[in-house]
Amino acid sequence: MSGTLKVQFAGLAMLAASLAAVSPVAAAALTCAEFQDTFAHAVPELSPQFGRSVVVSRGVRGDTRELTTNSAVEGRLTCDGTRFVRFEVQLQMPSTPAGRDAFFRVQLAAAMAGLKWSRNRATQNIIGMSGEAADYLRASEERGDVSVSGKVERHAGAAGDLAAMWTKTDRTFIVLAYD
Repeated sequence: MSGTLKVQFAGLAMLAASLAAVSPVAAAALTCAEFQDTFAHAVPELSPQFGRSVVVSRGVRGDTRELTTNSAVEGRLTCDGTRFVRFEVQLQMPSTPAGRDAFFRVQLAAAMAGLKWSRNRATQNIIGMSGEAADYLRASEERGDVSVSGKVERHAGAAGDLAAMWTKTDRTFIVLAYD
């Protein structure tokens, strides 16, 4: 190998090494224990607890843990072994202002825990998705759709996805993790 090629090769190797150091490395899969701990620390005022319930069903992968709080919010955490897979939270409508506030705080905690987002990023996305879901629900009603609902999805990069679904009877928020 000529001296010039060696220098170019060494330069490329150094560039690749520096880019690897700067580029985010694929994060290890989030564990359910990490999700639960981060979630509980984000909303201690709701006294969140995850308990295993007896579920009899076919074709369901992983195990489900039910979220209980001191509010009207209900949730389910799905894990595959120790790996976080999905978190879904619901609020029955109509609801009280306190119930809607608790639902917002649980959504915020779920996005922060499940996607490792900052409070600011999670807040902006949840407020945006809620506004869009409300608009789509209103438009669905005006059109007279058979299934009246407002649905919004957001791709959150390598971390996963978010979804918000609003109907006249409930509001649902979902955090999905990628492998």
